[in-house]
Amino acid sequence: MEKPESWDVLIDELRGNRAELLLAINDNYPAETPKRELTDTVNSVNYHLDILEEWGLIEVVAHEEQGDRIPARVFSLTDRGREAVEDLLARTDARPIPSAVEQHIEDLRREIEDVRAEAQAAQERVDQLKEWIRANVTEVES
Repeated sequence: MEKPESWDVLIDELRGNRAELLLAINDNYPAETPKRELTDTVNSVNYHLDILEEWGLIEVVAHEEQGDRIPARVFSLTDRGREAVEDLLARTDARPIPSAVEQHIEDLRREIEDVRAEAQAAQERVDQLKEWIRANVTEVES
């Protein structure tokens, strides 16, 4: 992808995974960590990391050994990257996609609502059964 022609265009291009990665990267941040936080594929994360590096927002500062695998790149924000983070955080849409933690919280909220709905339906069935028992036990005793 071509480097954006101006700062405003660059900030506008920081959407989705690119923004999430840039916001997640701190000094000496291992490349593996954002992969665990994002829902995209590893190849996609590497693609976005490469673009951020091309745009001069991050730089590789080290390589971390991973046993037999290829060493992980360790990234750091450049001065320009820090400026971009500040601009992103100043925007109302600073986090254009939910982080993994935010998404997990939202998933848990939905699960809780589902369980509440099931519990309410079960309580209604119990109440109906109680009414049926009261009506039938009264008839049998009479």
